[in-house]
Amino acid sequence: MRPATLERPGIMPSSGPVVGYQVQTDAGGVGQVLGSRMVPPIIGGAVALSAELGGRVLAGDARASLDVPVGALEQDTILTISSLASAPAPPAGMVVLAAVQVSPLGMRFRQPVGVEFPVLNVARLPEGCEAEADKGYQGLAEQVTLVTVRNAETGEEQPVPRLTVYTPIKKPKGQELTDEQKAFNRQLGTIRVRVEHCIGWVKNWAIIAARFRCAHSIYTLVMQVVCGLVNWQTQRWQTAQAAEAT
Repeated sequence: MRPATLERPGIMPSSGPVVGYQVQTDAGGVGQVLGSRMVPPIIGGAVALSAELGGRVLAGDARASLDVPVGALEQDTILTISSLASAPAPPAGMVVLAAVQVSPLGMRFRQPVGVEFPVLNVARLPEGCEAEADKGYQGLAEQVTLVTVRNAETGEEQPVPRLTVYTPIKKPKGQELTDEQKAFNRQLGTIRVRVEHCIGWVKNWAIIAARFRCAHSIYTLVMQVVCGLVNWQTQRWQTAQAAEAT
């Protein structure tokens, strides 16, 4: 594989291995790769990372990961990362969202490293919610977990999906949809279009619509800021409409 010439040292993630690279720029502004090699991500166990190239380490469950860029280590180091199913009780007024452990303990890096981990405590939707989704979510209804509901009058218990998912009805191969099915799809579309409008308003901001060229660590913050601005614009528009109506 031909190594990528990028503006700064780091690691280039891909669907397979990770390419470690280091770039030098001469007086004419021409970048030259000083050295690179394939650094496959290692799942679980203790992983020896090169101080020159860094790399990526995955936890045994492949959910938590540690990305170590070029130059972050002072010397070749054996690292591990583990997802923790529980954590010590947090201080009063705080909640534990996730727990991972990177070893050796007390490790200090010369540059920021990237850590991805599963969230332990996520506010669940109330039982019995409904979701109206597009064709990309067809089949989701079969993946929803079931909860047991007891009839207050008869005492009978029956399993029901904790989330009811509505998606457009797909036309069978070689057949046509019935009038009722077409009406259902149109009704669902009138609801979904409002969501698509909101997504379009977010994408009006070039930093979201175009390829994200900033540090990936701030992407969530950028998205939150843009969504906040879109909400503010929407509220101004709704207020202006209400004033015109009166």
